Amino acid sequence: MHRAEIRPRSPIIGLAVICGALAMVMGSMTSLNTALPEIGRATGATQGQLTWVIDSYTVVFAGLLLPCGALGDRYGRRRALMAGLVVFSLACLLGPLGENPNVLIASRALAGVGAALVMPATLSLITTTMRGAAQERAVAVWVTTATLGGALGLAFGGLILEFADWPAILYVSAAAALLTTLAGPLIDESRDDERRRFDSFGAVTSAAAIGLVVFGINEAPSHGWDSAVFLGCVASGVACAVLFGVSQVRRAHPLLDIRIFRSRRVLAGSVSLVVLFAMLFGFFFLVVQYLQLIEGRSPLDAGLMLLPAALTILPFALAGPPLVERFGLRVVSVVGFVPLTTGFLLLTQLEKGDTVLFQTGLLSIGATLGLCVTPATVAILRSVPAAKQGVASAVNDAVREVGAAIGIAVAGSLLATGYSRELGPAVEALPPPAREAAEASLAGALQVGAELGPAAAPAVAEAQAAFLSGLHGAMLASAIVTVVCAAAVAFIAPGRERSAVPPGVDVP
Repeated sequence: MHRAEIRPRSPIIGLAVICGALAMVMGSMTSLNTALPEIGRATGATQGQLTWVIDSYTVVFAGLLLPCGALGDRYGRRRALMAGLVVFSLACLLGPLGENPNVLIASRALAGVGAALVMPATLSLITTTMRGAAQERAVAVWVTTATLGGALGLAFGGLILEFADWPAILYVSAAAALLTTLAGPLIDESRDDERRRFDSFGAVTSAAAIGLVVFGINEAPSHGWDSAVFLGCVASGVACAVLFGVSQVRRAHPLLDIRIFRSRRVLAGSVSLVVLFAMLFGFFFLVVQYLQLIEGRSPLDAGLMLLPAALTILPFALAGPPLVERFGLRVVSVVGFVPLTTGFLLLTQLEKGDTVLFQTGLLSIGATLGLCVTPATVAILRSVPAAKQGVASAVNDAVREVGAAIGIAVAGSLLATGYSRELGPAVEALPPPAREAAEASLAGALQVGAELGPAAAPAVAEAQAAFLSGLHGAMLASAIVTVVCAAAVAFIAPGRERSAVPPGVDVP
């Protein structure tokens, strides 16, 4: 049971505050992407550290979603949202201290804690305080905000960098979070009446499972994909996942009732969201660096180059649910993956100056996101009884963030592996300090080029070619993954159903 304290507040204003908080935490996953070259130059961060600047936020965010969602159910979802915004703001203020990459990574992890308190509260507040058509419209707005949040974060980061250095992105984010906190009382509170015992073991094992796997993937380029570090981390993560699953089956009040995955709609929706968000955030991580380091665009230009995807996301997002009603989740999901695969295959041929090719691939990716994300989200929410909408919200959020964390880690690892493999004699001929900088990242190679001038031109050209090789490899891997996912969803997802259960209605 849940309790919502209904007050004479405007639901539109409340929804605006909720979506503002959601856009903030989703945008924060990508806003620093536009600043990665500048961060690399200012802090001396390696390519691996740059990956962790982004992924430390996402890993903690994903790992803590389930326990933080449970805390919101227990103590109040609005209270969790406001507390999360305060933690998020504090972390943003701490990030630029000393311009040290390790301090920045730690602060981004703390911001992930705040985001984990915010995100499940946003969808749960909608599903527990709204009913009927109002709830359906609000869920549609939530889905659109969550999907576009990453692109908006890129544009925001680029805009800030037009007028200030990269720390300003974090300072403005902190101010915005505090202002949103002050607007928190405009939202109706909601919490469970029954305060069940918090599943500490489930919280620890679920967070460890996600963290270990992603850490192993991130460290693979420097230690090797067959190294003890990679294999040990993945094996330990899988073991933690097994322990989590076994403990959830045996507990009377589990952190996550994994029996909901017996529903083919929930399972298909979850698989789709994991892959879609892995592809989306991995793509953002790679192409923002391409646009700045290869194309030479400004951070704002790089962010604006990605906004046209919104032109395809929104109309397809609106069309998705009606198409599912007519043709079924299986057909819409499988067909929806076609433009995504096409977009990635096009980008395997991307070279400097290929603006038309880039935009064609981008719009193809946006079409899939619009067509597939909303039906997958609705499939999860509509397959769970009203009394368990908090669980549905946590599952929906968790699979998105797990996908994003893995996507960034894999994309960063593939890029770093390809980059290191393709470096050749021109970089090796550089003086030792310059060679180390060029081997660490393309941003470092460009900095060497700026310092040494024409003498370093062959090394810079070689580093850019190596970067493109890593990018092409990551795009090809993404295309292969989308084909496998489409096949899996075709097998799992149900076909056309006679009727759908509206959100908030109990099902047998």
